[in-house]
Amino acid sequence: MNTLFMMLFALYALLLVSTNYRHWSASPKSLRRVYLVLCGATFALYVCLMIGYEPPMPTSYMIEHLSPWVFEIFHGS
Repeated sequence: MNTLFMMLFALYALLLVSTNYRHWSASPKSLRRVYLVLCGATFALYVCLMIGYEPPMPTSYMIEHLSPWVFEIFHGS
């Protein structure tokens, strides 16, 4: 991805988190935890992409390992 796009997206995400911050006090504690976990996971994946590390994704595992196995089962070769 383009570095400029990634920086603008990060600023936009920070803006959205900061505007939702005042609504956190009115929400239940469990909902706040879920929101923080989701924001933390998103931020961690985003930082991984920014530094050049590509985290393993389940879809790539399925395409590389499971699809040939299923293809072999169906076609018997």
